[in-house]
Amino acid sequence: MSRSVRRFLIMIAGSLIIGAGVAVVIAGDLGSDSMTTLEQGISRFLNIDMSLAPLVANGLFVLALLAVNRRRVSVDTLLCPFLITLGIKAANQLLPQVSGMAMRVVCLVLGYLIIALGIGVGAQSETGSNPYDGFVLALAEKLNMDYRIVRWIVDIAVLLIGVLLGGSFGIGTFYAIAVTGITAKIFIELLKKHIRA
Repeated sequence: MSRSVRRFLIMIAGSLIIGAGVAVVIAGDLGSDSMTTLEQGISRFLNIDMSLAPLVANGLFVLALLAVNRRRVSVDTLLCPFLITLGIKAANQLLPQVSGMAMRVVCLVLGYLIIALGIGVGAQSETGSNPYDGFVLALAEKLNMDYRIVRWIVDIAVLLIGVLLGGSFGIGTFYAIAVTGITAKIFIELLKKHIRA
């Protein structure tokens, strides 16, 4: 298998896994991540449909990624948001209806664990698994800083911008900021020896 095909398949797998994790988080309904808050804010600020806001948000992160490391921008980067959406829709078909606080908390914890796994898988494609994660990875490399620290900084900045634009947040948002960088870093390192493109 050629390196480019392997990289492409890794990117697809990472994106679909992230999408599945997002679906689990949404099922729990305890608050979503910083990027979703930003997308809600963009939707309200620009008065556009929520289905269009992710395209605007991802477009902004593609531009940011170009500024930091244009080698990480490829067709893969542009396809990732659509594949994540596909992963969300596929997982939604399999997920039962969630009720009760205990199950909602389980969805919150499990969902962000799955998202972190998807980030870890996608990172092995060397392009990042989507514009947002690719930007965080590239920025960490450029600044020679720990991925977890950069992830926290970017997540908090994106959350604040999203809230200022009118986006909503909940306990899940803060949970995502607290744990996603740590767990994603663990998966990135664990998977590096096994599936690096």
